[in-house]
Amino acid sequence: MKKVSFIFLALFSLLFIFSCQSPLDNSTNYSLDNGPEKAIFNVPADRLNTTSKDAYEEDDSLTYAKTISANSTQEHNFYDDAYDYLKFSATNGVTYTIETVVYGYADTVLYLLDGSTVIKSNDDKGDGTYGSKITWTATSTKTYYIRVYSYNGRKGTNRGYTISLTAGSSGGGITLPQPKKSWTILVYLDADNNLSSYGDYDINEMKSVGSDNNINIVVLWDNAGSVHGYYYIQTTGAVLLKDVGEVNMGSETTAKNFIDYAVANFPADHYMWVFWNHGGAVDRSLPTTRGVCWDDTNSGDHLTEVEQKNIISYLNSKTGKTLDVLAYDACLMACAELVYQFRGLALYMAFSEQTIPGYGYDYKFISYIKNNPSTTAYYAAKAIFDYYKATYSTTSDVTFSVVNMSYATNLGTAINNFATAAKNSGISGTTFKNLKPANNFSGYTWDLYVYMSNIYNSSSITSTTVKNYAKALMDLINPANAQLVVLEWHGSTWTNKAYGVSITLKSDTSIYQQLDICKDTQWNEFLTFAGF
Repeated sequence: MKKVSFIFLALFSLLFIFSCQSPLDNSTNYSLDNGPEKAIFNVPADRLNTTSKDAYEEDDSLTYAKTISANSTQEHNFYDDAYDYLKFSATNGVTYTIETVVYGYADTVLYLLDGSTVIKSNDDKGDGTYGSKITWTATSTKTYYIRVYSYNGRKGTNRGYTISLTAGSSGGGITLPQPKKSWTILVYLDADNNLSSYGDYDINEMKSVGSDNNINIVVLWDNAGSVHGYYYIQTTGAVLLKDVGEVNMGSETTAKNFIDYAVANFPADHYMWVFWNHGGAVDRSLPTTRGVCWDDTNSGDHLTEVEQKNIISYLNSKTGKTLDVLAYDACLMACAELVYQFRGLALYMAFSEQTIPGYGYDYKFISYIKNNPSTTAYYAAKAIFDYYKATYSTTSDVTFSVVNMSYATNLGTAINNFATAAKNSGISGTTFKNLKPANNFSGYTWDLYVYMSNIYNSSSITSTTVKNYAKALMDLINPANAQLVVLEWHGSTWTNKAYGVSITLKSDTSIYQQLDICKDTQWNEFLTFAGF
């Protein structure tokens, strides 16, 4: 998908959508370290060149218009002027879509010209961003021009955009079903909220890689505007396969319908599934939203942990195999409850204990799979990890981990052993509560390794049995042992404070009890015993 509070996000979203001028431009001291996250506000630096002239300068008049080919994307900026001109060859009767995606505090206005005559224009495309979009059917076979204007004539650093020119109608000539390939990457991209613009960015990154004879990139993309359908991602563009209308991304049925379509038309030896949206660890009460994939158009409905498990179980039933990689491009989802929830349903999980910045994953990680189609689940997950680490290498308040799901059942057993021993130890519950780590992940969860370490090293814990079970959990989680957590990285904020898997240390609730870890272990009873 990222919250300071729901009220604040709602107000921010309204301001973002209904103001023509980018709110990022309101202060000369604005920092790109501020902005919506996949749980709180913290946007990383721009990924385009926005600090010097782009490669297409000079292009500030019709005379110097640069050529853009159909089904291609270019990167531009308004560093030195507020106008860019492009030209393209159109064919009579063909429908063309011209679209910009803005970066930094750019705000584009698009004009389509026949010579110097404006045929069509668009300011904001209505998806909650400051990009623009024109769809138009050519009436002649000739050269037409595009003018991209920076709103109010603003220019300078941090004003970048991409522009794409797509030709043709829905389907894009994609043969369905596709022949069986090595990998199909399925992205459940729920951008129908204040993350809409970040969905555009990530689609652009996917397009930079594109599907080929060995991999499919298939996206269910729902944004805050008019985008809602199944898309096949190619280097030439995001091809609309099926417009599904406004869908509720917080509904299990929506995900299952996507699975039916994708598995039938894009068979593969290996599958990756990405949940893209806001994340909030696990549900504890209703209507308070945790879980993942919140859909603003549908009253903030979201996918609960039970629904998430049902979705992946359904995917496996359709493919006839265990999902290779389950990834969360959403905040706070690297928690023990989810690891246990998905035992037996995935080979590896990739996610973050802490919040994920707004730009989320660098989807160029798919290039590793494209270049190595015979790769295993581990290395596919590692590609997500490596690109994430490289993208946020200078960011302090970030974490990321990959877990080997063959140890998920062991995790449940180890948690149960510890919880049972603690309850029967004769040590007061308050003692265990007081050993809760000082640091937490946005108030949602606490690192499980650190909690067990506090218990193991505390003189207040007089039971050798409890300490042994705490140490067993530590050994299972410790990334150095490469058992459950096989890859872990964190920024400087989390040195010696994050080890890859978190857990809830709050009072038990009837909603929380629906989780498998509560049904199968004494963990929720321990929370009550300790007085959390």
